[in-house]
Amino acid sequence: MPDKSNQFLQTNLPYTHSFPDFKEPVYTETELYLKSLTEQHPELYHQIFQNREDFLKHFQLRGSKLEELLAQGGMNTEEDAFIQSGFDVNIFRRIFYLPGLMHSNNFMEIKYIYSGSCTFCISQDTRYEVTTGDIIFIPPNTPCCILENSRQDFSPVVINIILRRSTFDQAFSCFLTPGDVLSDFFSHALYSAKHPVDFILFHCGKESVIHEMIGQIYEENFSGLPYREKLINTYISQLLILILRYHEKDIVISSSEESDQNLMEILQYIREHFATVTLQEISDHFNYSQRQMRRIIKNGTGHNFSELIKQQKLNKSADLLKTENLSLDEICQQTGFHDTGYFCRFFKENMGMTPSQFRSIQSR
Repeated sequence: MPDKSNQFLQTNLPYTHSFPDFKEPVYTETELYLKSLTEQHPELYHQIFQNREDFLKHFQLRGSKLEELLAQGGMNTEEDAFIQSGFDVNIFRRIFYLPGLMHSNNFMEIKYIYSGSCTFCISQDTRYEVTTGDIIFIPPNTPCCILENSRQDFSPVVINIILRRSTFDQAFSCFLTPGDVLSDFFSHALYSAKHPVDFILFHCGKESVIHEMIGQIYEENFSGLPYREKLINTYISQLLILILRYHEKDIVISSSEESDQNLMEILQYIREHFATVTLQEISDHFNYSQRQMRRIIKNGTGHNFSELIKQQKLNKSADLLKTENLSLDEICQQTGFHDTGYFCRFFKENMGMTPSQFRSIQSR
């Protein structure tokens, strides 16, 4: 079993440099020691160790300085061991030349590849090459590690953002609409016990807006200014919005369960064609049988096809009632309802009021 300790990844680092200064990092004493160890054992670039005992034994490092450093991490994975009291977020640079020790935490973690490239691993055989601009969302209790690339002259710069579970939930709920296909996917993917994902990866490239937002979070975290904890929480919500706005389709999903790499395109297709799409149509469009399509959608969102379509129609009709001065017949035409009477009954059953009552309340 992998270690449940991640504290070594936060060995006290000097935070005297602003975010952009990582282009010319100043190595700590610990990092210089790790660098020399890596030079002596270049196989460290490729090996994954399930726990620190295996690592120390393999390299005959019992009684060494590294064993002492690893021991400082303890076995505490509670949020309070990583995040300052009164704060919901912590952000720090990953230690350079850190070996590939598998670990897991009980909180949400976001890894941003500031520069360089490395290998993100969730098992000995499941490895993903990540590079500058990539952002990885790692759910709680997911074993993982990073392997550095021996072909690089410099260690990759990886920024870790760790969040209390409640903080991510709040930031998440601020901009995702219940019943929206992508909202259902993210909530199901990150929190479902039945079909958990190992991680979600966005290929953001050298997106300056996202890079600057992460820089703001980093610098605000160490600013010492009043209300910084509240501002950081706001920045986290903005970061999630920006990632989805610009990179909704640049996503890789890894799951220990059976999954499908077309899932995001399927959900986007449903979102764009919900008023008329049928299960047969979407199955033909993506070259699946209806049975396969049902499974993909259910596994990906926790809902079946008809439930997704109904929720999309409800969301869109409610939005039109709030924002447009359209007749009920016109709303029905735009949302795929063929009978106004059925639409009114459906709306009242799900919203607890008639469309007219809903519109009246929204216009006050």
